[in-house]
Amino acid sequence: MAKYSGGNGLTLETAVIINVENQWDGVPAEGEYLSQKYGERDVEWFKIEQQLIRNLTGVYDKVIIDLKSGQQFAVFFDISSFFGKF
Repeated sequence: MAKYSGGNGLTLETAVIINVENQWDGVPAEGEYLSQKYGERDVEWFKIEQQLIRNLTGVYDKVIIDLKSGQQFAVFFDISSFFGKF
């Protein structure tokens, strides 16, 4: 199974699904995905804020980033596969 599936992450409904088995792999996978998509962290993009969202469909991280260009937006990750697993 691929590490990433789902959508583009720009809405909760199109969240990037992280397919790993534990938090040790899952937490860094968010940053890896963002770096693959937007470039080097703290150079091309900056993490502004992170929020945990729980609802009836799963557990999500909402990561707000600021691009070097000044554009700011949220990227949603479905972390249900690994949340709370060590």
